[in-house]
Amino acid sequence: SDVSVTRNAANSDYHALQTQYQRRLTNGLQVLASYTYSRATDDVSDETITGVPPNLLDLRLERGRAAFDVPHNFTAAISYDLPRLKTNRFVRAIVNGWGVDTVLRLRSGLPFSVISQAFDPINIGTTRRVDLVPGVPVWLDDRNAPGGRKLNAAAFILPSVGRQGDSGRNAYRSFATRQIDLAIRRTFGAGDKFKIQFRAEAFNLTNTTNFGFPAASFGFSGFGEATSTLGRTLSGNTATNQTGPSAGFNSLYQIGGPRSLQFALKIIY
Repeated sequence: SDVSVTRNAANSDYHALQTQYQRRLTNGLQVLASYTYSRATDDVSDETITGVPPNLLDLRLERGRAAFDVPHNFTAAISYDLPRLKTNRFVRAIVNGWGVDTVLRLRSGLPFSVISQAFDPINIGTTRRVDLVPGVPVWLDDRNAPGGRKLNAAAFILPSVGRQGDSGRNAYRSFATRQIDLAIRRTFGAGDKFKIQFRAEAFNLTNTTNFGFPAASFGFSGFGEATSTLGRTLSGNTATNQTGPSAGFNSLYQIGGPRSLQFALKIIY
C-alpha cells in the first residue's frame, strides 16, 4: 500500500533587484519596461512529492534552485499611435488612425534535474538524481541538436541502490527565451460614441524557436536533447518534462510557441 507523509518542514527564499521604466502616454507614445535580477531557492517547489521513500528525502540534500527560478527577466511593452496628418480628406482617410503595439520578452531558462527511474531495495518505483562523473563536461555543443547543445550522457552514472545521486536538485538550466509580439491596428470613427478598430496581431513575430527542457531521464532514448518547444512544454507537465495538448496553457498564442497570426475587429463605445 501507499503511505502518505505530511510535513511542514520545507523552506524557500526569494531575493531580487527589480527595476522599471515607465513613459506615460505622450504624443501617442507610451512605454513600460521591466527588468528583474533574482534568485529563488527552496527545498521543494511543488505541493507534494510522490513516489520517494522517506529515507531518500533529506531536505538538506534537496536545497537548490526553485523550479520557477528565472535569474534574468526583461519585458518591454511599447504602444504608439502614429501622428495624425492635417491634410485633405482623402489622404486623412488613408493614413490617419494607425497604431502599433509590441511586447518584447527576454528571460533565462528554467532549472531542471537529471534523474533516473530505478527501484529501491523493497521494489518501490522511485525517481532519483544521478551521480556526476568528475571532470567530464555536462553540456556538449552540437549545432544539429535543438538549441545548439545537449546534455552529455558520459557525464552521468546511476547512483548505487537506495541512495540519492550527488547531482544537485535543479542544478541545470534549460534554454533562454526570446520573443517579440506585434500588433498593427487601425481605428475608424463611427460617430461621436462609437469607434471600430481592426487589429492584425503576430505572436512570435520572428518565428524564433524557443525550446523546452532537454529529456532528462538518464538511460532513456533521446536523453539530453530538447523534444519540444517551450510553448508545448508549458502546455504539459513541466515537473516530469511531459507535454500534452489538453493540459496547461494553450500552446498557440503564448510565449514559446511558433509564429501565430490572428485578426480582430473591435467595437469601442
